[in-house]
Amino acid sequence: MEKILNSEETIEEKNKILAPLYNDIKLLIRKMTKTEEAEIVRDFSRNAARVITHGGDNTDELLQQLSEEYSDLIAITRKNKTDAQQLTQI
Repeated sequence: MEKILNSEETIEEKNKILAPLYNDIKLLIRKMTKTEEAEIVRDFSRNAARVITHGGDNTDELLQQLSEEYSDLIAITRKNKTDAQQLTQI
């Protein structure tokens, strides 16, 4: 059974069948990671890493402040997206 599943013909056939599904998944992942919100989260992660590395004695305070500012920014982004969607429905 294992020889049949690993034969070149079987592998090529599986690849032909799975290729469209794989391409659709890649496209969905690309769309999810190219959003404005995802970019904000990546930016937050980079800045949080900098604070942790160079924050000194007040690292916790700086991380809390950074977290609050980015939470506000994401909330604004979500609100703007919702407003834009409502405008397109009109």
